Amino acid sequence: MMSTVQDQKISEEEVLIEKYNSMSKTSRKLYERACKVFPDGSTRRGLFFPPYPAYIVKGEGCRVYDIDGREYIDYTSNLGPLILGHKNPRVMKAIKEQLECGTVLGGPTELEIQLAEKILESFPSGEQVIFCASGTEANMLGLRVVRAYTGKEKILKCEGAFHGTSDGFSEGPGISQGILAKTVTVPFNDIERFEVAIKKHRDELAAVFIEPILRGIPPKPDYLKQVKKITEENGVLLVFDEVVTGFRLSRGGAQGKWGVRPDMTLLGKLIGGGFAIGALVAKKEMLKPFKPIRASGLAVDRPPISHAGTWNAHPVAMAAGLATLEELTPSAYAHLDETGETLRQGMEKAAERAGIVVQVVGVGSVFHIYFTDQPIIDSASAKTGNQLFLRHYDLNLIIRGIYPAKAHCSFISTPVTNREVKQTLEAVEDTLHSMKPLVQKLAPSLTS
Repeated sequence: MMSTVQDQKISEEEVLIEKYNSMSKTSRKLYERACKVFPDGSTRRGLFFPPYPAYIVKGEGCRVYDIDGREYIDYTSNLGPLILGHKNPRVMKAIKEQLECGTVLGGPTELEIQLAEKILESFPSGEQVIFCASGTEANMLGLRVVRAYTGKEKILKCEGAFHGTSDGFSEGPGISQGILAKTVTVPFNDIERFEVAIKKHRDELAAVFIEPILRGIPPKPDYLKQVKKITEENGVLLVFDEVVTGFRLSRGGAQGKWGVRPDMTLLGKLIGGGFAIGALVAKKEMLKPFKPIRASGLAVDRPPISHAGTWNAHPVAMAAGLATLEELTPSAYAHLDETGETLRQGMEKAAERAGIVVQVVGVGSVFHIYFTDQPIIDSASAKTGNQLFLRHYDLNLIIRGIYPAKAHCSFISTPVTNREVKQTLEAVEDTLHSMKPLVQKLAPSLTS
């Protein structure tokens, strides 16, 4: 019996891969070249689809086109930033106008003041902004600030959360045990264990770092408000990592959507309009370590925290970000929310008709599918999702002209209309029906 199941698995994979190979021959050749210059054939693992990725040559609206001439409805949005889709006219105009002035200018521009003002209008939890070049850098900077401000070393984060690739938040080879010992982890959406951990470590904690939605998994009702209440009662700073959710779930991000004001907000992704950016938003008091003490005349003492970066407040990113925020009107958010809900409900119904048990999660314009019968509420339950089935699902969709995000969630952009939703749901249903024999063989409990 085991041999039969294994043969079925191999047969299904071989058929699927051969079909993909036949329509992506140029991408395959590029991947073979890439394997010679990159450790695993890719320099950005979050966008790598096995057996090899489709190499993209251009984007237009909510669609991308690969080097083999195939067209896809794009739900990667470059893992979040492209909330307006590709080549939005207003954003492209702002980029072109700024490029006429040069690439980088070696001095401050009015654009960075304007973008900071726009951010503070939307995030009243903060009073000042510091720009950097990525979400990872925003988290690195945030960690340094809370440690400098409190004089404490430890942080608390949720299991499975991604706060960038810096040592302070990562696990795995090359990370010092001393750094790992300064991180306390608790499950997402478990307020009881959160409170126990806070009370146990409150005298050592510089801050709590939390993603308001964990890799696409929404918080339970009132979870974020309870997190705020507990941290406040115990004198622990609360940092919202809104690199993904900032300006995506609402004009005021997740904190605006759920009515919670953290002590610090970290942003990135779409506030650069498709260019590299990160930002830290906090009260003036917390950001004092960045302010030089001016003595007299031109004499300036070095601030306690040095913040220098060649690409900080890059003028093209500032211009693109401003144009993006101007396009994010109440009607744009209403469209994104309605489209997301329609897509998630449609995926659930498609799975029911195919007789496959799945969990569809997300909020607003964010969605993801898990092949499991367990409700998805945290990192542990997310890990029950069958990864083999997910790889089959993703590749099937790519073959059918749908480009999902390989990471933990996919993203809808404003150019997605009912037409694209209909096409997507047809592809989802076809995919699930085609997968039914494989699921029945390998995980019959997930079929009905």
